[in-house]
Amino acid sequence: MINFNIFNQVISKDCWDEILTIDIDITERYKNWDPKLRLVKNAAKELLFFDSQIPTCKEQVEFLFVKSLDRADYDILFNTISDSCKQSKITVDIKPVRSKRIRLSGLMYLLKLFLPIYFHKNIKHRPFLERAFLLLRAAKINEIVQRISKLNYRHLVVFADMQPIDHGLVQLAKRRGIPSTTMQHGLYVDYENQRNINEVNYLLHNADNFLAWGDNTKELIKKHRPKANITICGKPVQLVPRKPEEKIIGVILDQNLYFEKNLEMLDIVYRFAAKSHFRVSPRLHPNNKKWRYKKFLDDPLTISSDIMSAQLAVGHTSTFIYELMSLGIPILRYATDAPALKTSRKLEFTNSISFSTTFDEISKSQFDFISEGKNYLSTMHNVSLQNYTDFFRDLSNNPERNHHSEKLRKK
Repeated sequence: MINFNIFNQVISKDCWDEILTIDIDITERYKNWDPKLRLVKNAAKELLFFDSQIPTCKEQVEFLFVKSLDRADYDILFNTISDSCKQSKITVDIKPVRSKRIRLSGLMYLLKLFLPIYFHKNIKHRPFLERAFLLLRAAKINEIVQRISKLNYRHLVVFADMQPIDHGLVQLAKRRGIPSTTMQHGLYVDYENQRNINEVNYLLHNADNFLAWGDNTKELIKKHRPKANITICGKPVQLVPRKPEEKIIGVILDQNLYFEKNLEMLDIVYRFAAKSHFRVSPRLHPNNKKWRYKKFLDDPLTISSDIMSAQLAVGHTSTFIYELMSLGIPILRYATDAPALKTSRKLEFTNSISFSTTFDEISKSQFDFISEGKNYLSTMHNVSLQNYTDFFRDLSNNPERNHHSEKLRKK
């Protein structure tokens, strides 16, 4: 028997514009019927045939940690930070679990949201398939937020407050007077006047507190959210010992949006490697298709190697190069008109000639990559972990306080 009382709308109708921002962008990317229909089918399958394992606990805890982004490296970061909290807590890592039969509760959430979403003032003018997709996504989001809302907690910590579920939970926490905090899940680029969905990283920040990796992100959030409460905690990544340096250049490829730039960057590096007797180790973005880079992957100069043993790492807009720099690995950045985190001009190249020149100059200089990297990742591992532990302790000890001091633990 289904309890129809559970299908309350915990998300205010005024919040759906922001919550569905990412999903609206997804459906607008496709202009043809077939890809839009696939989106609808996948969303329907997720709602009706996949459940989410949400724990049940009647006892009150100090902290509720929630993550809705499913990626292996995010899992590690989320678990590392949540484990640093020594107070009582519940951790919810939302992952889809296949149901053996159709989920009637999914149908009920769909019916409950039909009128408020399908005829929403900013949705009703859209084509049928877009409206159907957004309705299905809203039903799934509302269901998960509704189930999590039944947990008893004094502080909410989400992994990424721009994500639909996380954003909805923060909005709910605000209505209930519960302090909320968001982690930083990556390094953010300021896209300014160039529209890019990744700008939600700072435009949709709505939690009471933002736990930043370094000054670069702090300044970006403050620029777009002047009243934001920001604590610099660093990134608690495990410090990996630098391996014996080999004559290898690691190339960090970008997302598919910059496919052409990826090819240009690879061409520059491979030309240099052929002349200078280097091997090249390409590192594909999780969304890259290997077959699109077959020419380079099949090149005799290509080698599969640990990036920690590379003599140099090269990237375009990938924020991973800044993390490598923080670990002391020399980097060079392919500078184009694409929005990216800025580096010292001494580390930038624009073509084959400037790559060779910049490489020679960096090789002869004593450029301090670790100090440069601290602007993006102020501290790491144990020092960073202690910063998170201190933040959660202070927040727990002072329930009226919605933010932590910005004192930075340095080492």
